[in-house]
Formats: sequence, structure tokens, C-alpha cells
Amino acid sequence: MAMKRALTLLREGHCIGIFPEGRRAKPKGFRNPQSGVGLLVSKTEAPVIPVRIEGTDDVYPVGSKIPKVGKSVITVRIGSPVQIDRTADCREISQEIMEQIKKL
Repeated sequence: MAMKRALTLLREGHCIGIFPEGRRAKPKGFRNPQSGVGLLVSKTEAPVIPVRIEGTDDVYPVGSKIPKVGKSVITVRIGSPVQIDRTADCREISQEIMEQIKKL
């Protein structure tokens, strides 16, 4: 249901955000991307803009139920739109997007 809605929104020209890893990674680490982001890219002409978010583990550690209040820094790096080979396999597309995120 969520993927169908995302495809509809993208085809209508809307912008969506998706976390390619599917869930949070360990601090300073990365998880393998899921193929869903690759599917969305392969089925639409929507631009891909890589975004890297760091520091959320200080505010909301993995496994915690309540965010920490205090002085924490969250950094958001936004890259330029990237060219993706939309004919590639969904997993390859997802991996390429993760590589672009890691470069930020």
C-alpha cells in the first residue's frame, strides 16, 4: 500500500523522502539498502537527491522509548540531484543511492 501511494505521489510530481536502509543503522554506520527505493526510482522519472542525517543517535538512541532532551547536534547534508541508471536492477539502484549518501 505504501509503495503504491509513493509511486502515485511521484508520478503526480510530488516529493517524498525514503530511508533506503529501511530502519536505523548503528551510530556512524550504514545498513544495506532495501530494494524499495530502487523500485521507486526505476518506475518513475523523479529526480534522486541524496540526503545524509547524522547525530540522531544522540537524541534518540536505538532501542530507547523517549528522546533525550539536551544539547545535541543533528547534521543534515543534502546533495545535488544524481543521475541513476533506471534500467539497472532495483538492488543495484538502491546500492548506488547508498553510495551517493555515503559520499556526503
